[in-house]
Amino acid sequence: MAHEIRILRTPRTDLAVVRIRSSIQRIPEVMGPAFEDVAAYLGPRGLLGTGPAIAVYSDMDADGVTVAAGFTVAQPVEGDGHVVPLVLPESEVITTTHVGPYETLSQEYGALEQAAAARGRSLGPLMWEEYWSPPDTPPEETRTVICWPLSAD
Repeated sequence: MAHEIRILRTPRTDLAVVRIRSSIQRIPEVMGPAFEDVAAYLGPRGLLGTGPAIAVYSDMDADGVTVAAGFTVAQPVEGDGHVVPLVLPESEVITTTHVGPYETLSQEYGALEQAAAARGRSLGPLMWEEYWSPPDTPPEETRTVICWPLSAD
């Protein structure tokens, strides 16, 4: 499969998220409730924008991964202890767009790793996915943008 891979600079992005430590296998079942909790916090405050749902992945090891699932906000939020603020700093990222089911996203990560290595670049310790399709989108039409910050090497 051909991958359109680009390097670009992303701006600082403020998020409201719920943080979850999960096994890789359980991510699909914990993400929906996390997004719902953040939407329930932002909605009544008039803070739920029109951007994508975002999941930031970090601290991946043999036991699992930390996922911060939520939405962008126009300015930092205070949160309520369960929903918390998160800032993605301005970053140089390697990115691609995946169209298809979530189960096939891993092929994009391999392509990003290869493209970064071919450019002599190292990848940072976290990455994020932007989910641009509504939940009822057929899996073969689902659009996910993957952004993986490059290390400052």
